[in-house]
Amino acid sequence: MRFKLTIASLLILGSLSMAQAATFTFTGNTFTNPDGRFNRPEENGMMLSSLGSNVPYKVFGFSVTSPGSYTFVLQSLEPVVYDPFLVLYASSFNPSSPLSNFVVANDDLAGDTTRSGFTQTLSTGVNYFLVVTGKIGDGMSLFEDSGAFQTTITGPGTIVPVPEPATMILLGTGLVGVGAALRRRHNG
Repeated sequence: MRFKLTIASLLILGSLSMAQAATFTFTGNTFTNPDGRFNRPEENGMMLSSLGSNVPYKVFGFSVTSPGSYTFVLQSLEPVVYDPFLVLYASSFNPSSPLSNFVVANDDLAGDTTRSGFTQTLSTGVNYFLVVTGKIGDGMSLFEDSGAFQTTITGPGTIVPVPEPATMILLGTGLVGVGAALRRRHNG
């Protein structure tokens, strides 16, 4: 009886440790280091926002190592707490076409105007783009929503950052330059 109880306990503990979620956290600032500005979509993804017509944003590209349900939580940080807005895109994100590839968005998480978030089922083999922005933006007001933030993604797999296309171009250009220098060195 004691032996059976021990094996059952080990099986339960083993399954609990395998079920633990991976967590990935990143921070940034849409005010001091924006990727640009865009007209963000409404939460339903059906139309563009009239309040967020020119909001600064920050993009984080990633993929996942395991399919399943992932939870995203965006928190605006001190000293200036703003009303953040979170949008998820699949395959690609184009700020000039913000309704394309839209998956899900959220403004206020559980009525909290300093947090946004959602839970979404993700698949392996897909690049996702998480866009951190604000609810209100017009490019002229001191009251637009932008500032420091922290975003946490929790789910069954590992979050793998995907470099932005511009980063890949720079890396490729650098590698070509190194190759040319080595070739000159070898031939000269």
